[in-house]
Amino acid sequence: AGAWARARAAYRGSRRKVYEDALAAALAGDGDLTAALEPRLPGDGDFIDESLLAVLRRTEGDGNGRLREAAVRRGLIEAKLRDLSSPRRQERVRAMQALGLLRAKQAVAPMLSSFEGEPLEVKLVALKALADIGDPQSVAYFVSAAYVLPRFMVVPLTSMLLRLGPSGRRGVQTLIARFPASFPPRVMMDVLREAAAA
Repeated sequence: AGAWARARAAYRGSRRKVYEDALAAALAGDGDLTAALEPRLPGDGDFIDESLLAVLRRTEGDGNGRLREAAVRRGLIEAKLRDLSSPRRQERVRAMQALGLLRAKQAVAPMLSSFEGEPLEVKLVALKALADIGDPQSVAYFVSAAYVLPRFMVVPLTSMLLRLGPSGRRGVQTLIARFPASFPPRVMMDVLREAAAA
């Protein structure tokens, strides 16, 4: 079983590398992303999607926008939105991570509607994805999450909130007022520096 799993992982890695290399070349030369995403072999669809997300994760600027547009054309956002209701926890987690990476505002409402029913580790993934999406309507959930998450998560929540604009800053003020013990002077200075840079 171990040898089979290793062989399968090696094959998946080799298939993903084909598309990651093609995407990187297209981005470097202002080439056609559609051609880079064309299947080389039948059944490569999952490898293409995984490769697109992997390259997107490490790409900034115009290339990031081009990759997100390519993901929209592939129907990747719709597929991941469907996966949010999967009975399999790991599939929901992967969907949240992808939708955050894609900055898919369509995902905010379904993620928020299922938030309370998720276990703690999935809540943390959802909050990170919501911060990546950057929709201010999720601020109240970050504040309420501070009451149910371990106390050491209060400060990381402030970092996420600072990515949500003016309403996120107000959320940070609320956390500081309600959990003052989490913000000793040294931590408070770090938060103020981060707020100034946001």
